[in-house]
Amino acid sequence: MQGSGSIGLIRADARIYIEQVHHYFGCPHSEDHQHEHNEDCHHSPTHGQHDLEGIVERFDCQGSLVYKYYNRLTSIVQNHEELIRKRWLKKTRSQRQSILLEAMPHMAPRHRPDFELFITNAPMNAKILYTIMLPHINLEDLTQTRPLLIMLNARGRYPPEEFAYSDLELAPYYKAKQGFLQQNKHTMAFLGQKALGLYGALTEWKTEAEAGEAILSGCSVHIDHGHQILEIQGTLYPFLVDCCTTILHDHDRRQLYGTDQLKSLFEENPDHPAYVAASTPDLPPLPENEGSYINLNTLIMEAPYRRPARLDLARLKALVVARKEQAQDHIWTLREDPNYFSDVVKDHMEHRLELIADCWRGPHKKIPVSQLYSKGLRTLVNDAYMEFFLWDELQTQFDRLHKMAQQYSEQLVPDKDLPAEYFEGLVETRFLLEAIMLDFVQQMKNGYMSSPQARPNFVKCYCSPNEYTGEPEFLTAKNRPDNKGEQEIDQLMDDFLYKSSREKVGLHILMERLGKKLEQCPKAKDSISPWVASYISQLSVISECLHQIHLFQPWAQKVGHTVEQRNMPLLVSYLKKLSVWHSIQQTNFEGTKLSELGNPSDGKFNYPVHRRQTRENFDIMRAAEAALDTFWETVDARYLQMAGKTPYQVVSHTLGPVRLPYRTPPWVEPVRKPLSKPLAQQSIHQPLLISQHDPTKQITGHFDRLSFAKDKSKAREKGTSELAIAELTPETIPITDEQPTFHLDRRAYKVFKTLFHQPSSTDTPSEIQWVDFLHAMVATAFSAEKLQGSAWHFQPKNLDIERGIQFHEPHPGHKIPFTWARHFGRRLARTYGWRGDMFRLK
Repeated sequence: MQGSGSIGLIRADARIYIEQVHHYFGCPHSEDHQHEHNEDCHHSPTHGQHDLEGIVERFDCQGSLVYKYYNRLTSIVQNHEELIRKRWLKKTRSQRQSILLEAMPHMAPRHRPDFELFITNAPMNAKILYTIMLPHINLEDLTQTRPLLIMLNARGRYPPEEFAYSDLELAPYYKAKQGFLQQNKHTMAFLGQKALGLYGALTEWKTEAEAGEAILSGCSVHIDHGHQILEIQGTLYPFLVDCCTTILHDHDRRQLYGTDQLKSLFEENPDHPAYVAASTPDLPPLPENEGSYINLNTLIMEAPYRRPARLDLARLKALVVARKEQAQDHIWTLREDPNYFSDVVKDHMEHRLELIADCWRGPHKKIPVSQLYSKGLRTLVNDAYMEFFLWDELQTQFDRLHKMAQQYSEQLVPDKDLPAEYFEGLVETRFLLEAIMLDFVQQMKNGYMSSPQARPNFVKCYCSPNEYTGEPEFLTAKNRPDNKGEQEIDQLMDDFLYKSSREKVGLHILMERLGKKLEQCPKAKDSISPWVASYISQLSVISECLHQIHLFQPWAQKVGHTVEQRNMPLLVSYLKKLSVWHSIQQTNFEGTKLSELGNPSDGKFNYPVHRRQTRENFDIMRAAEAALDTFWETVDARYLQMAGKTPYQVVSHTLGPVRLPYRTPPWVEPVRKPLSKPLAQQSIHQPLLISQHDPTKQITGHFDRLSFAKDKSKAREKGTSELAIAELTPETIPITDEQPTFHLDRRAYKVFKTLFHQPSSTDTPSEIQWVDFLHAMVATAFSAEKLQGSAWHFQPKNLDIERGIQFHEPHPGHKIPFTWARHFGRRLARTYGWRGDMFRLK
């Protein structure tokens, strides 16, 4: 062990590590079963080349014990699962804790205890070995209603082989690292080994190279990893049996087990119907509480207790597509909505590293405001298009993978290699995910340090007080407050950034830890700005995709190994894709008026869309729209001048045709005619890009060449004030022949009435409570899934549409401003063709 007392190991013989584990655990874990342990297998030193006979004997012993307790658990679950559920659901948290501690006295108290040990560098002992071997076996999680019941259902109805690989992956601190594994001509087999005495069987290969190939293919595991799998399962299954017998305390144990009968049947014929029935679920899974919201953190917490899922490419593709469409909408809204543009610019400029005080002179004063805005606005534009490009690349990869998964579904056999084309697709997708992950991690870390909430806690240091060249080093400020929640977030951000921490802990565990900390600690959540939360949300999608590929056993190991072996060719291919952005990235805004045209501090982008319609408010909105059009025309001209192309032209093949913006027509005094029918609403749309601009249409002029309806006199008679910011769907919005009509309760109806607010309405638009928005989306047949960060993913359930959509929860606070609500409504209109008249009050 390391002298520091950390859990890590020095680079030495891995057998020392295995021996230490075996010293503490032996075969079963429970003292109640120790007499069986002494009868069935003996304590012998850990395996070595000189003692092959002893190795085989011990592994046979451990494999047999795993199946002995699995058979007992199967008998109990098959016959008494319903009773176990009823009794467990009636028990208090304290009573559940007593049952768990009786089965495992040294159970860890908190969620993810292995991560706590990683932070605290706790010294190794028997209790800690339990903790790192079974981190999901802890009181905080298992005293909840569902986890233990989910685990009993899965483990009692599916054989241990289905969990063998995932059990080891769920214990990242326990799993022996690759550097500790010695080459060996022996491997262990778990897949397809259902017969007693064959589970975890030792296989001898002619050469070490052949053994290595068998490990990479996924059909076998390294002998050390195999031993660890047997230790994990040899501890877990007796624990589950003990929990059941305690819950069913009034039943005779021998009748509960039924071991002898099942064992004899199994030994005679592993495919006997009695055994097959034990692996086939005959009860519905635990109810999922219909209508409730899905929380990704909850799904992650419950995943270790479930049967390992197959790679759900449809779900991953839906998450990626929704992120891409959100990035697409972000681009168009930046060009269309002055309010949105102003908010994004302000937010972006508040997350610049230049704003962090330097350790020599305090706040950085060397960069003038104009230069700061030139850099910030250029980054804002580039990032918007670049992130769309990255999500589009990911969607392309997942489209291919999804098609190949369907094409080769009959060929996915665990003991055979994947079809070459499918395997290559997984390798390329995993590399792309890791590359994008690194980009988002850097953005998240930089944004966190420079955010208004965390900025006072950091300083940047240069080589000397008179030299501001090179990359500064960012350090924790000496006078930062002693806030434990913020300090944990600081540490997590560092762990994300450093490869060694990501590899030791795992990106998925870091994301889980961050999400849980933000949920449970208000001070930690307060330290995260909405801008940073948006990157956490994007990173959570990347993390989920990587995690699912990582669990795609037994092929995931070979995929990961191939990515490492072909890292340079894959990197060259990735950089080649990015080369189309080189001239765009080299474009700067310095020496232009863009810093002035895009600076919202003078109020040029004020957009009082939420106020009463008057001539004054119309003029203000028209001026803001004209200012925004002028900015983007100048931006496009700058890119054409320096790069020969605009960012839009790089992605136009997937971003789609230029989206025509909503524009406010000139004010005309309304003539009140109470008996006349309301005029059909219209919107005036003008092109966005200078490359598409017809100067005769005077986009940014005084709008003296507007064309309304064919009958202009009627429009003027009614008054064009009612035409302003009308929410009719433009030509770019897909409209189906028949749209559903939603009959909603008053709470949901009020939400959609605000989202699709009509200017002619006499009602004053107001803020929307976030929980009311969730309720309204669920009422229109969407499932709502809380991702990590601020994003929520909404997926249609019973509609004739498949595309999901994502919205960000407001933070801080829980109310959606009307300007956001208006934006939400337009996104729903563009994505699904929804209109305000589709919603009716019950």
